[in-house]
Amino acid sequence: MSGARGFTLVELIIALSLTAMIAAFAYGGLHLGMRGWDRAGQMASASDEARVAWTFIRARLSQARPVARVEQDESRIQFEGHADRVRFVAPAPAQQGAGLYVYALRVEEDSLWLDYGLYLPDLDAPSAEPPRRLIQGLDGRPVFSYFGAARPDDDPRWHDGWDRHDRLPERVRVELRVAGEAWPAWIIPIRAGGGG
Repeated sequence: MSGARGFTLVELIIALSLTAMIAAFAYGGLHLGMRGWDRAGQMASASDEARVAWTFIRARLSQARPVARVEQDESRIQFEGHADRVRFVAPAPAQQGAGLYVYALRVEEDSLWLDYGLYLPDLDAPSAEPPRRLIQGLDGRPVFSYFGAARPDDDPRWHDGWDRHDRLPERVRVELRVAGEAWPAWIIPIRAGGGG
């Protein structure tokens, strides 16, 4: 068997180099695929988080009530609308039972929080429940705007804040940016809005 020969050192080095290059490409593709998978999971999680938040906010805000309280000899509806936060009175969530609650949506760092508690007309502060984080990963503050007539003789239009204390706005718009992307605006009609 003098015709049998083995591989030369150069052939082995070339084969090992090719195998190493193929393994590096495979690892890079696998790593890229895993990053894409993780990103898709994060986006799905953010989407689910937003859907739950949207459902809760829409349900509560659409049921805002024109509950009045006398402050400084003036009857004022308990609704505060600002470009970066909103506070209102609405029925309690189903799991909390009956009664009216005070709700406040606010931003702290990169999250949209909900503060809420039982509305007690004779007290300045509501009986508070623990705050709930509704959405995490916000880029900047959410922007709230309010649709309605700023004065009794005005035509309804969008406003950055709502300072009428004799009536609720007709609608509230919520605009968010999450993970660098602007989400579609949420426009919530207030059933008792426009009246007092």
